[in-house]
Amino acid sequence: MADDVHEEAFDGSISRRELLRGAAAGAAFAAGGSALLAGAGPAGAAGGGNSQTPDVCDGTRDIILHNGRFIDYRGVVASQLTVKDGRIVVVDRGKNLGTCTRRINLRGRTVIPGLIDSHAHFTRTSTNPGYETRWMETVFSIAELQQAVADRAATIPAGAFVTAAGGWNQNQLAEARLPTLAELDAATSTRAVYLNGRTNTLGAAFFAGFGITTDPVTGQVSNAGAATTALRSIQTFEDKVRGTADAIAFAAATGLTSIHDTSNLTNQPEDYKVMNTLYQQSGRSLDVRMRHYRYFGPTATTDQLRTYMDPIYREVGDETYRINGVGEQIGNGDLFMENLRVVAEAGWRVQQHTLSATDHEHHIPDMIMVGEEFDIAPLRWSLAHLPLATEADIQGLKGVGAGATLQDWLYLSSNVGPPFRMIYDSGIPVGAGTDSTNVAPLNPWLGLFYMSTGRNLAGVETNAGQKVTRLQALEMYTVGSAWFSEEENELGSFEVGKKCDLAVLSDDYLKVSDEKLRKVTSLLTLQGGRVVHATGPFADLA
Repeated sequence: MADDVHEEAFDGSISRRELLRGAAAGAAFAAGGSALLAGAGPAGAAGGGNSQTPDVCDGTRDIILHNGRFIDYRGVVASQLTVKDGRIVVVDRGKNLGTCTRRINLRGRTVIPGLIDSHAHFTRTSTNPGYETRWMETVFSIAELQQAVADRAATIPAGAFVTAAGGWNQNQLAEARLPTLAELDAATSTRAVYLNGRTNTLGAAFFAGFGITTDPVTGQVSNAGAATTALRSIQTFEDKVRGTADAIAFAAATGLTSIHDTSNLTNQPEDYKVMNTLYQQSGRSLDVRMRHYRYFGPTATTDQLRTYMDPIYREVGDETYRINGVGEQIGNGDLFMENLRVVAEAGWRVQQHTLSATDHEHHIPDMIMVGEEFDIAPLRWSLAHLPLATEADIQGLKGVGAGATLQDWLYLSSNVGPPFRMIYDSGIPVGAGTDSTNVAPLNPWLGLFYMSTGRNLAGVETNAGQKVTRLQALEMYTVGSAWFSEEENELGSFEVGKKCDLAVLSDDYLKVSDEKLRKVTSLLTLQGGRVVHATGPFADLA
């Protein structure tokens, strides 16, 4: 049909280099603030028109996405979606909204709502030194790791480092070991590399200038902490802004459209300056919705909480970037209950890290007790992690209107994963997250794999009996997570009136094998009807 933007045949495969090019385009947009609108041309336009001719449709956001399989937590709900001004106006059959409506032929591809990570440490990730390649999270052999390094090296300037701080380890590799110096040299001899303590020849020469030695065979540096400090010594503020844009572009390339940042634990004011700078530079369009918690730590005092909350309006910010409350920690022991009372009195949201046996002993009963003193249900309080929670614990939290955010434990060998099945079946509000990235991967597809198979990245079942279905896992990663920012009526499913956050996938979510599920990517990501990532058959939209 003449009004279809995409009609070419496409087999669904796409290289990591193409994904990196798509991510680079997204990063350039995030850093430059260009007005990248999905409807930047009339119906039937295959791309940008004559640059000398004014575009009468410039600025429109009316779109029809057709010939697709739209899947949300309910299953397949439509083959077509109509979007006006960034919101869904028709689910399934519709017609052009005007002469500027853009039609995008999805050629039968699967579409899901934009994914929402309800618990990540994103500012920590985005300010890591060097040029990170987060795609390291989805390599499963030394050969794939070498290709990821080579692809990243081809996109960065001379003298720069290819890095990947955390979020992956040797357990996911078929060889069950880290790469050697020679293997990293084979990946790139023109760019320095530093991956989880391992480096190549160029990297070894750099670290030698700081008195750090390198094993000539393994490539292991003598002091990993000192190596990171050395890399940070040459990192500029502008490098951090660029790294943040890169991390955001990676998130969009995986289909993430919202991230609940549970803060940075250390040095967070400086890291928030980076995010704030990018926010200002990018025309208040960060490509993912950032919802920040303010971290206080296990020794937080009530005075510290009051001093922070009193002058700040709850949830200050806009639909792109705003405060979501306090957490991931606001005190422990007896202090925790008093701090919860202060937060309840102020009418703020809180998310509390609850991981150890001691955490469970205090946090769950304290939150239930304070929830019985105050009406916390409208505040969307939650506990995070919860690997040791019992059914009675969850029912108690549910009774006072609190929720649970569950993070993935892909690398652990013991059976300590969150009880996904028990918590989901309880009916309590539940969202999915990663705790990424220095301790876990940000890529949501690894989490969806773990939740639906119970197997870690080494293929070992570590969460027997607590698996959920793929649709249930998708629910927790979309509308479930949206509850914790009070956006379940705005995001997370394909319903009239909701914002058009979605991801067009490289594979069929419901049919792809478990192994390939780990490598699913987004070919086209929209946030509020705006293109924030496009590659492969949709590259012209970027």
